[in-house]
Parts: sequence; C-alpha cells; structure tokens
Amino acid sequence: MKALVLAAGLGTRLRPLTLNRAKPSLPVVGIPAFWYGAWHLKSELRIQSYMLNVSHAPDTMRAAAEDAELKRFSGIPFKYSDESAQVLGSSGALAKLSDWIGSDLLAVCNGDCICFPAWTRMAEFHRASKALITLHVRSFANSAEPYTNIQVAADGRVTALGEKSDRGIMFTGGYLFEPELLARLPQGVSELRPSLLEPLVKEGRLFAFHEDLEWFDTGSVATYAAAQFELVHKLPRARELIEVKMREDAVGCWVPRSWSRNAGKPGLSHPVVMTGVQSEWAAHGAVFGPRFIGIEPPPPGMKIPTRNALVLSSQVESL
Repeated sequence: MKALVLAAGLGTRLRPLTLNRAKPSLPVVGIPAFWYGAWHLKSELRIQSYMLNVSHAPDTMRAAAEDAELKRFSGIPFKYSDESAQVLGSSGALAKLSDWIGSDLLAVCNGDCICFPAWTRMAEFHRASKALITLHVRSFANSAEPYTNIQVAADGRVTALGEKSDRGIMFTGGYLFEPELLARLPQGVSELRPSLLEPLVKEGRLFAFHEDLEWFDTGSVATYAAAQFELVHKLPRARELIEVKMREDAVGCWVPRSWSRNAGKPGLSHPVVMTGVQSEWAAHGAVFGPRFIGIEPPPPGMKIPTRNALVLSSQVESL
C-alpha cells in the first residue's frame, strides 16, 4: 500500500497567512498540519511509501516535510509531485502519479484536515465490500459551513452525493483507492466527483466507512485558530506527535522544546501557542494570552493585543 497526502491547494480562505506559505505547512500546535495525517497513516497501516503533492509555495512544504526531528520520529520519507505549474485537481493529481501508484492500493488524506480514522478497520471493510473507492465519512450537525450530505445504505454503499447542508454525513477527506481506476482518468486537470465518484455511485462500487470522530478543518482563519486550542483536548493522541517539537509549560501553554525554561521567557496566560525564536518574543516583555497564537516573532516595536484570539505572522495581526 502507498499513501498520498494532498497539499496542492492555494489556501485562499486562509489569506493573508498563506500569501507566502502553503496552507498545509502552517503549524497547528507547532506541527505542520499535513504531518498529523501522514503520521497517523504510518501508525495505522505501516505504509513505507509516501507522496506529497505540492503547488503554492512548494518550498515551504518541502522544508516542513524535511524537518529532521519529525522525519526521525515518524520514519516517513516523502516524495514530491510538483503541481506548481498547474494545479491538477483532486483526481488529476492521481492520474499524474499512475506510474508511482502502480498496482498498489492507495490511501489518500487531505493535508489541511486533521482527524485520526481507523484506517486498519477501514481497509478491512474496503476489501470485504469489494469497493473501488471507500470514503471515510462522519456525521455532522449545525456546522458553521455546509458540506455535501452523502447518502449511505446500511451496507455502507453510497447511494447519492447529495446537496450541501449544515447536517448529515460528510466526507472527511480520507479514502482508499483501487489502482484499476487510474485507467478511467484523463491526463491533465480533473476532479474526483465527476470523474469517478458519481459513476461509481451508479455502478454500486462506491462505499463509505462511517466513523463519528473529531475532525478539524484548518482551511479558514477561524477554523485554523480553533484547532490550535481544541486539538490536544479533543484528539489527545496528537500529543505524542506535538511533543516532538513542543512542550506544555503550563496547562494550555505550548512553546517550542528548544526554548529555555528559565531564560528570557515571555509571560504566558493560557491558552496560548507560540512558535519561533524565544529571544525575539521575550524582548517584548508582554504577557501573551489568553487565546493567542504566535506563529512568527513580532516585528520590533509592534504592540501586541493580549486579549481575545490573535493569529500573528508577518502578514496578519488579528482575527
């Protein structure tokens, strides 16, 4: 089995955070967002071959993927599919990789969504149902934004890809893909729903593995900020990965492990998540928090609000 982590989106809903950075490379509690899905796949399925498709700001994705500490901890060596000349779409990305995929079952996850599916049980279900694609789905209700409501029969067969709604059953972004489907895909740009999902619904070969679990979308500034403060509480297993790079100095106060516990530490009022260079934060002598996200150290002389939610980088000051 092989794994593809989708990371070629433009991140328009996260601007200006994504003006110069790829969305999945942005840190969530100090860990680039795409690492969560890749690490969990490795934990569940012991996959050895990983591909990362990149487009906008590809160097930021490569830098995040080549982080020595995360590579050593996870044992994941990424290969790259560069779509910076043209974003190929959700199934065009698969067509480009047909030689690499070969005859192997492919696990796919989104680089900007964080959840921990039961991939092992999902793979067993996929093989038993003789599906060509198995989508990972979850129930949702009263969501802040609408998602496609997927209709699923009792045996897991998808009967319809419904309209967008604020409640129902939604696709989480993870799926299993049989390589024989590559022959159906055109070269160049194509999207998964019209190219494969809708035809497979008619053929009765599209299935869904339903699992109600915590799921984080980091695609907008609001959801990205919320993930920082809710992830460890709602997905406690994420702590194992987070602690490769970060430490919890006090409840809800996360800082890089490289920061000294005694020298020049800024004041922290939980919940707060900070990354970057300790000395540059400490120079401001401020108390950061509550609900503060420090991604990059502040420019000299910048006055930093200490109440309410704040996402700080060189391009954005407040939520």
